[in-house]
Amino acid sequence: MPDFLMKPRIAKDEPSLAFLDSLASEFATSNLATCIQFVHYTTEPCALVVSQKGKLAWCRKSNSFEFWIRDELHPYSAAGEIFASKSGDTGKMVSVAASAWLPQFQGDEEAEIKEDSRDVVDYNMIVSLLWVDECI
Repeated sequence: MPDFLMKPRIAKDEPSLAFLDSLASEFATSNLATCIQFVHYTTEPCALVVSQKGKLAWCRKSNSFEFWIRDELHPYSAAGEIFASKSGDTGKMVSVAASAWLPQFQGDEEAEIKEDSRDVVDYNMIVSLLWVDECI
């Protein structure tokens, strides 16, 4: 997806996996490839995290996402709850404690980020889109 096609489309909507699914359909690309391109082109502080077996497998961060990401899924993250079979896909951006993903916020009960997570059963992985929508 060239930047001249992608950048105008992503500037209009808030990040979410559902939004990126619609872009993947529009561009006839895979959902994961579209997520990677979104994180590459967005000016929003976002990260794409792929986890397997309760641990971070890999991630891609936007240039404006300046945080460390935990190596293991925290039980209070949506991805951690999916991994523990406590809940299903979020289906939208939900607020989670920033410390559930970002270790530098450990002990800060006030800071929150947005997370949209999905279990990709066929590939035995959880895909999470993280977004810092407010200054934390």
